[in-house]
Amino acid sequence: MSKHYKKSIVYPETAREWLQRYEGGEALKTIAQREHFDIRTVKRQVAEAISDRNIKEVRQTVLRSALERHFNDFVTLAEKMRGMVAAGTPISLDPDATLLLDGLKQHLPRSPLWDYLAKYEGKLVMVVEFKDSEQENVENVSLLSDIELKKWHERKESELIYKNPADVVALQVQSELQKAVISDADNYVALNPPPNSDKEVSQHLVIELLGHKDWTEQDIQQLQHSRELSKHDVEMKRLQQHLNDELTTIILRRVVPGRCRYCPI
Repeated sequence: MSKHYKKSIVYPETAREWLQRYEGGEALKTIAQREHFDIRTVKRQVAEAISDRNIKEVRQTVLRSALERHFNDFVTLAEKMRGMVAAGTPISLDPDATLLLDGLKQHLPRSPLWDYLAKYEGKLVMVVEFKDSEQENVENVSLLSDIELKKWHERKESELIYKNPADVVALQVQSELQKAVISDADNYVALNPPPNSDKEVSQHLVIELLGHKDWTEQDIQQLQHSRELSKHDVEMKRLQQHLNDELTTIILRRVVPGRCRYCPI
């Protein structure tokens, strides 16, 4: 009389258990006898469990590779943006990179990167407008800031006359007038101590210097524009440093937390 084997449903976890026992050295025949299943059923279920495991491993390998490429895309994007920020140029991206930037924002919605980026783009517009209208003056003010202004600051700081001598000196437009203005300022300060307020100091000294120079109203406006440009440059450098820090963090981490619509999972 043949043995009667039950024909119960074999659940996936049961098949995986049989596979584990089989790979642990237990014979399929022994498993069938102990579990009261036909040997053919046990063989078929173990074979399917092996197939499922192989498919899962392949899927995990593909997923891992896709995730690595996804994160590498973010790193490449951050490196490209960091280069643009260092060069002081607008963030100009192709359509695919623009979509990827949106994905990065979904990964990091609370990152200060986005606030810095918006301020950086806005500041660029203002700086470009100033440089377009005062291109020649920018070179002179930059020269004064790098060379003459440093010497001026060192002299006046020790005398405790000006808290911010750049308010006056950085206003100069024409390179021929720069040295003359500094000389006049020295003479004026020696004979007429200015008021205490920084703003009053600036206005007071400029008025006195205008008495010695044939400057027009347009000259004064150009000087004011140059002063504003100098302030924008300082703010721009600060934003560039903040952006560099945030982008460098993304680059060095190489793995971005969170998820986005372009994630492979």
